[in-house]
Amino acid sequence: MRKVYICSPYRAKDGAELDRNIDYAQQLTRQALEAGLAPITPHLYMTQCMDDKKPEERARGMAAGLALLKGCDFVIVGVKYGITEGMDREIHTANMLGIWNTRKSDRSGRRAITQSCIAASFVVAANYIAARATIAESRTDGLMSMP
Repeated sequence: MRKVYICSPYRAKDGAELDRNIDYAQQLTRQALEAGLAPITPHLYMTQCMDDKKPEERARGMAAGLALLKGCDFVIVGVKYGITEGMDREIHTANMLGIWNTRKSDRSGRRAITQSCIAASFVVAANYIAARATIAESRTDGLMSMP
């Protein structure tokens, strides 16, 4: 089973936005499970025992998340609500590890897929899994994945 790191927004300006971000992360995680993947979504569970508003606790949680990222096969980035500072750090780390680098993936015949999470169930790069989904490559409000 492929391990996938789920990267999506968590921090929010108010409770409604936080609830939306948590729901979105849960949707991405559920879709990964339904596609037969082993999702790792640290911002869903680390925030249950650490306070993201306390800088030292946030730093500890981010460090733990990045350590988990290193063991993943690829990353799914939920871009529907933008890319936050924390997400940017995760994407940068994935790029440094070679699991997000578009140029490297293009040379190996893999490609990034963008889709709408609303319009499609879930798609991962064709070299790995194509699971119950339709690709809507013209939309960028859903997610991006990179094997």
